Amino acid sequence: MTLEDRKRPSILIVDDVPSNIELLGEVLLSQYDVRVVTSGLEALEIVGSNKPPDLVLLDIMMPNMDGYEVCRQIKKLDKCKAIPVIFITAAAETEDETKGFALGAVDYITKPFCLSVVKERVRTHLELKRHRDHLEEIVAARTLEIRNAYESLQTLNQELKDSLIQLRHAQEHLIQSEKMAALGGLVAGVAHEISTPVGIGFTAASFLALKTKQYSELKRSNGLTSEDIEKYMQIANEAAEIIHTNLSRAGELITSFKQVGTDQANEESRRFNFKQYLQTILFSLQPKLKPGKHKINIDCPESIVISSYPGVFSQIITNLVVNSVTHGFEGISAGEIDLRVSLENGQLKLCYQDNGKGMKAEHLSKIFDPFFTTKRNDGGTGLGMHITYNLVTQVLKGRIQCERGADKGFACTITVPILLPGL
Repeated sequence: MTLEDRKRPSILIVDDVPSNIELLGEVLLSQYDVRVVTSGLEALEIVGSNKPPDLVLLDIMMPNMDGYEVCRQIKKLDKCKAIPVIFITAAAETEDETKGFALGAVDYITKPFCLSVVKERVRTHLELKRHRDHLEEIVAARTLEIRNAYESLQTLNQELKDSLIQLRHAQEHLIQSEKMAALGGLVAGVAHEISTPVGIGFTAASFLALKTKQYSELKRSNGLTSEDIEKYMQIANEAAEIIHTNLSRAGELITSFKQVGTDQANEESRRFNFKQYLQTILFSLQPKLKPGKHKINIDCPESIVISSYPGVFSQIITNLVVNSVTHGFEGISAGEIDLRVSLENGQLKLCYQDNGKGMKAEHLSKIFDPFFTTKRNDGGTGLGMHITYNLVTQVLKGRIQCERGADKGFACTITVPILLPGL
């Protein structure tokens, strides 16, 4: 958009020489609204009015109040100090020009002047002022966006608090119904998940607020360039996108309780022989196996020793075995479970497989979803495999994959480090 496409800018000519006024008027009247005064006091009155000029062409050598003092007074007024002042004078000494710029002038033209040069410099400084005014509008809009973002964060924080209250209630119910300490970190897990996008959104908003303040200070000191404007716009757009993306992510997490945390192992970690501990776990599970005469086969080297959380492994193995007995061996006697353990590249690999009925493909894809069960009418809660998944991935920092067995039944492969970080 050109200057001609917008409202005509206004220029104030301050000069006590009629010939200068006439020359400047001839070249500027076709494009601008021009007002003329012959004294500094008149100039200050117009500049301080409700309709100040967009630019001032100011002579220096005038009676009563010279141009230097007029410029000084203009720059003292908060609402006027952004108006560009161009000195146009016969004072051609270097110290005169230096003084003019020191007082806040944007340009200095010496007499006799070239009308085409004056016209071009006036156009340039008006265009720069237009950019500064546009930046001020951008700053105001971005400030409003920041304020809205902070309000959204406050709302989100309240929703988080409400969600945490609900999760605490869920925690109490689940621990009571499942008797599993692994669910003790339900609230902490969800809070951790949500805190990341909230933290990123808050950081982006704070950064945008800082940059807005910095560029506003540049604008007030007339040190803002077109490059600064483009850079600020890029920063503002990127920050707005980050805030929007992360607030949306946090909102999704709040509305869903599927992404829950798990107990980060209440017991102390220790170094233990894996086969011996596995045999201890399976011995404690014999009452679950005897009614159906089910059998568990172990293939594990005697030499495997790991540093980890033995209680977590107990919970995982118990969940898997109970799952096989309850679901896989329903209506089946003398079912078998194979447990094969090996070391691969510093990782403990545990392969679990039963020869039960197996699972339908559509059920297998949901096996780790919380509250998914095919035995709800028989008292199933659908939390066993969900907790197992969280224990493997979050506490033991490993991986778990479930599938249908090679012939039939259910198969599961768990891979975890033999030495957890920090142990």
